[in-house]
Amino acid sequence: MLGLTPKQKECRDFIRRYISEHGASPSFDEIADGLGLRSKSGVHRLVHALVERGHVTIVENRKRTIILNSQTATMLLPPSLGLSASVDGLALDLPEEVVRALKTRAVRLGVSPVTLIHDAVRAYVGAGA
Repeated sequence: MLGLTPKQKECRDFIRRYISEHGASPSFDEIADGLGLRSKSGVHRLVHALVERGHVTIVENRKRTIILNSQTATMLLPPSLGLSASVDGLALDLPEEVVRALKTRAVRLGVSPVTLIHDAVRAYVGAGA
């Protein structure tokens, strides 16, 4: 990974905090507000500089898909996510390897592991399993 300018570091740190607090990546508007920028074009330049330097990845044509690369993203997994989850009032005990796989997938997608588990279980139950 290449070094960052002070503004790029501020942008990366804002994205890291936002994902940690909200479980999803911020929109460009939210980054602009958080950094005190007036336009999304400035955010676009900062975020794409982070991509070029290997600090983040963006899934094109999808909203809220700024993903911190592995060295920083793994720090953001909520430690409280254990082997149990509750989805729509249904308590589940998930095998440890399933939880690990879901956490890894959540990092790749840039979403909260809890949200990913919720969506996966709802899709499974909705499929008549």
